[in-house]
Amino acid sequence: TLTIHIFSNILDIEEISLNEKLYKSIEAGLSKNNIFVCVSPKINASKNLRLDMFYQYFKDKHNATLISNKQFNKIEYGYTKYSILFEVNK
Repeated sequence: TLTIHIFSNILDIEEISLNEKLYKSIEAGLSKNNIFVCVSPKINASKNLRLDMFYQYFKDKHNATLISNKQFNKIEYGYTKYSILFEVNK
């Protein structure tokens, strides 16, 4: 069974603690095959770092595999986006 975890415009919010309680809650819901989609609407070094830290936790603890890490900057159209896509297999 594949489980897709979507984190859109939440991990980049500094008021959300990226702590052990959050990670343990997510880990409790892991299935055998997991895909994580993490997206931030802004390209900002400190906010992007939070998404990177989230991925790094799962890489260190569960040998997560990075699928994609992209920045889109379309200022002329009025939008930016930073995203990370990774896989965790238990």
